[in-house]
Amino acid sequence: MTTSISSCVPLLILNREIGVAPGRRKRGFIDLHRCIIDQRISTIGPSQLKGIPFSSQNAAGITAMAFDDIEQRFLLCGSARGNVTIVDFESHRNAIISPGLSRQQQRVIPVSNAKDNHKFLITCCQFYPVDSEVFATSSQDKTFKLWDSNSMTVVDKFAFETPITQFHWAVGNSADSSMVAVSIASSNVHLLDPRIGSACHQVRCKGAVSAVSWQRSSNFVLMTGDFAGRIFLWDIRSGRSELAELVMKPTYEGRCSLKKNGAHSNQVTCIKDTNDGQFTLTMSLDKTIQMWDTRTLEYVKTVKISDQSQSTAQTKKPVPFDFCDDGNILWTFIPDGNNVAIKKIDRSRRISCTNEHLLQGHFQSVTAIAYRRNRQELITSANDRLALIWTPKMDEERPEYEQKAVDLHKDQYSDED
Repeated sequence: MTTSISSCVPLLILNREIGVAPGRRKRGFIDLHRCIIDQRISTIGPSQLKGIPFSSQNAAGITAMAFDDIEQRFLLCGSARGNVTIVDFESHRNAIISPGLSRQQQRVIPVSNAKDNHKFLITCCQFYPVDSEVFATSSQDKTFKLWDSNSMTVVDKFAFETPITQFHWAVGNSADSSMVAVSIASSNVHLLDPRIGSACHQVRCKGAVSAVSWQRSSNFVLMTGDFAGRIFLWDIRSGRSELAELVMKPTYEGRCSLKKNGAHSNQVTCIKDTNDGQFTLTMSLDKTIQMWDTRTLEYVKTVKISDQSQSTAQTKKPVPFDFCDDGNILWTFIPDGNNVAIKKIDRSRRISCTNEHLLQGHFQSVTAIAYRRNRQELITSANDRLALIWTPKMDEERPEYEQKAVDLHKDQYSDED
């Protein structure tokens, strides 16, 4: 069978335009889509066309953010004052900031009522995974609350003995599986069932737990990270000890950066599975990310971030990272002082990680971060009380009539004149 030359030429031109090397050319729309996503994220920067106009009630700063999983449209924000706000990214109003130039500002849904607010800083927030009309928040006031998004009122409340450090709400493959794992900096992880409105179970761990996450591949496997840097897997259906522990072992080169047994050298702050369920990413307080094979639980590689921030301000709680795995490269967005470090991780075990670039725009330490998958946008908040939107460079191109207005107001004089 012969191949038509006319069918090969467009593919060759396409590979050349998107920068795919001849030895690594891939076919199909999915591969093209992944290449475009990688290209967009590599040019991400501060947006000059979009903004989030928070009211004075959010002047204390945002400490927790999360997008809804279904539409990636609504951004849930919890502040240091304990109030909650939802930002609608698909509905905006235009605010004139200069003659002929407009800036899109997302519509902010009114904040929660004073009687329903948390008393102290909000530590974590999340939409119900299959319905954005319900969301949950936790706070240092030792309470966990379920909210109705339409009325912005609390529909259920759970009180604990100590402040809540983190929670994770997951819905399994079956409709009858929906539980929230709550860590309260003790050795007991509380499992809440929102359907019955009470705590249904506890997982007794070996040490004080600082991070929790449900595994994507199973409805009943919970991952916990403690203050000693250890990460365990638990089957909540069984009363026995842990299923397994993530332990670093010598790599194929015969070296290992961690001398002691365990996943990290200090407190585990975040545990996340990639969307395809292939890898598990864990982060510790020293901004070290470990990459694990979800199926075999084997150590893959380490991503280390050095603190390059000039700010001496400290956040009141550990800030989780976020990631994008929709492209050929696994991109991680890691708070690094006043900045956000973008690290790209090759999925191959033999290729090391490299620094991509820093997102610089905040004046104080970053306190919250959220990635919007369908638009490749990143939203960050910091102690400087600013919420910034970072977008790919190609999305910042203005319409022709606006660009003419910008050119009209440009200074044509040089420094020599």
